[in-house]
Amino acid sequence: MRAPGTIKPVQIGKTVVAIVVFLLMLFAVIMIVVRCSPQATTNDEPKSSGKKITSFEEDLVQQAQQIYFQKKAQKVDFTNGPCISDNLASSYVVDIAHEPRQAIDDLPENQCPAFLSGKIKHFIELNPEGNLIRIQ
Repeated sequence: MRAPGTIKPVQIGKTVVAIVVFLLMLFAVIMIVVRCSPQATTNDEPKSSGKKITSFEEDLVQQAQQIYFQKKAQKVDFTNGPCISDNLASSYVVDIAHEPRQAIDDLPENQCPAFLSGKIKHFIELNPEGNLIRIQ
């Protein structure tokens, strides 16, 4: 017989299991809340100067990123923010820029000639990692 006030091993086991189950449930609730909170969601939607991007523009961004990966495979240096396509779909250029923008991004030798001359008025800016900065 045990002395009054002593804890039995079965009670300890039940208590430990209850605590573990409680902590797992708490973890699951926290993960759901974090996943659903607005500030925790990633902004996968491309930036386009505040307007909603169209499916045509989404296709252009994908094409621009394909060009980026081709240039990357060719070992093109993106650190200076070069133009990587001077004629995408006849109406866009594709330029590499930094985010936040750096002075080097504004140098004429790092911008697309067709855009500088006014021949093409639309552009897609990708960062040096190939992610969309903006489309306009």
